[in-house]
Amino acid sequence: VLPIEQIRSSYYVRTETSDRPGVIASIGTIFGNHGVSLGSVLQKHGDGEKAEIVWITHETREGNLRAALAEIEALPVVRRVANWIRVES
Repeated sequence: VLPIEQIRSSYYVRTETSDRPGVIASIGTIFGNHGVSLGSVLQKHGDGEKAEIVWITHETREGNLRAALAEIEALPVVRRVANWIRVES
């Protein structure tokens, strides 16, 4: 049995952010700094004030994802990481 941090999976992550330039780049950089590769990014809703961004990762270690999400949640442009779930293939 592996520790949870060692589990490898793809992930679905939904964030609620400010709707302004550079938000996707800031979050994407943090994912990259933690070794989390992105499969797709979709901004589902932007009204000039807030936006919902969905991220699908390639397979990565859960420990890397959790570390990235902790740093992402601390960004001033991120209102919250609304949810994240493992994507089983």
